[in-house]
Amino acid sequence: KDDMLENFVSALEAFQEENLNMYVPKDCFDCSDLGYMSTKIRKAYKDGNLPDTWKTRLHDIGFNFKIDMVDCKWHHNFHILRRYKFVEGHVDLPENYTDPDDPKTVECARWLQRQHVLYRKQKLRPLRVKMLRNIGVKLKRPYSPKRENRHVILLDPEKDKEAIQRWKKRQALSEALKANGTSLRKERQKRVDYYRKKRKEDKYLAKKELNSTK
Repeated sequence: KDDMLENFVSALEAFQEENLNMYVPKDCFDCSDLGYMSTKIRKAYKDGNLPDTWKTRLHDIGFNFKIDMVDCKWHHNFHILRRYKFVEGHVDLPENYTDPDDPKTVECARWLQRQHVLYRKQKLRPLRVKMLRNIGVKLKRPYSPKRENRHVILLDPEKDKEAIQRWKKRQALSEALKANGTSLRKERQKRVDYYRKKRKEDKYLAKKELNSTK
C-alpha cells in the first residue's frame, strides 16, 4: 500500500469536506503543499508518467485530472476570498476595494461582484452557490423574479415547499420511467410527435372538408 498516495487522498478528502470540492490551487494560502502536489500529479498524468495505481485511486475519489483555465481562475479567486476571510474575519469584500500592494484581492473584489450578478440572473452553478455560501457569502436575488424550474439546491426549504415536493415527484417519475427503459425526455418527445401528427391530420381533414363543399 502506497503511504504517500493514501496521505494525499486523506488530505484531499479533508479539503473537500471543508471546501466542497477537490481543486486546490498551487498557491492556496493554507494548503500550498497540497496544491503543489495536485499540480504535480496533473502534470504527471498529462505527460503519461502517473502510475496506474495512482490513476485508479484518484479516479475513485473523484479527483479531476483536467481543469480548464476558466475553472482555474474561478477557484483561484475563491481561495483569495477565503484568505481575505481568514485575515479580516468576514467576506464582505467591497466592490471598490483598492490596494496597489495586493492586486489579487482587488481582482477578487470584482470577481465577487460578478458572482452576485450571476446569482441574481440564476446563472451561477449550484455547486458554486454552495461553496460561496459555505464561507459566508450572502447571495440574494432581490430584483429578479423566481423561476419555477430553479434547481432544487437553490430552493428555500421553508418558502419553497411546494416546488421541492414537485421536484421530488418529478424525480420519482424519472426513476420509474428509467426502470422501464425510457425517460422524461423521450416521453415528452412522444407527446410532441403525437400532437404534431394530430395537428397535421386535423389540417388535412379541414382542407378536405373545405374542398368537398366547393
